[in-house]
Amino acid sequence: MNPEFVLGIVAVLMTVLGGVVSAHAPTKKKQKWFYGAAFGVLGVASVVLIIVQSRTAERAKAQSHMAQEALNSRLEAVKRQTEEIMLTLANPRLSSERSESRQRLRPHKRIEEHNLTSHETTNEELQRRNQLLRTLRNYYILSHDGVSSEMMAGLEWPSEDWINQQLDRYHENWRVKISTDKRIAKFTEPN
Repeated sequence: MNPEFVLGIVAVLMTVLGGVVSAHAPTKKKQKWFYGAAFGVLGVASVVLIIVQSRTAERAKAQSHMAQEALNSRLEAVKRQTEEIMLTLANPRLSSERSESRQRLRPHKRIEEHNLTSHETTNEELQRRNQLLRTLRNYYILSHDGVSSEMMAGLEWPSEDWINQQLDRYHENWRVKISTDKRIAKFTEPN
């Protein structure tokens, strides 16, 4: 039975007993002992129930804290894995087979391939850049609060400044220009 419910019943019984005692004051020694014993038993029951309720709440709080710590640990692991993936994607020697298979699994039509006519930018490099941008968006989603549903759905990009800071962090020599509606990302080469 729920300790809170039982504690409520005990409180009601103590109130009723108090009302009876005030309405019919005990005159005999036996009545006084009975009322005293009844109040004592109900008082001890109340204390015991409060202790049980407190321990139950502490256990629930500890379990919740452990679950939160486990979740935080998992999120940190995912964040580390994402950073490792980003470092791997920043490597220009990424095989074109892996890039092409990923591209077929999750094509992304929102990346315009303008300013990419340079003969230095190969198809493999374009695929690597596309994958890196998608990975950066996923990293942004994992590491920021209040991310829009459009971004989570892959329809919107993080801010241009944030993406370009990340590209700089991974020593990429190209940058991204994001449209004002945040839906189109264009690659730009450094001048």
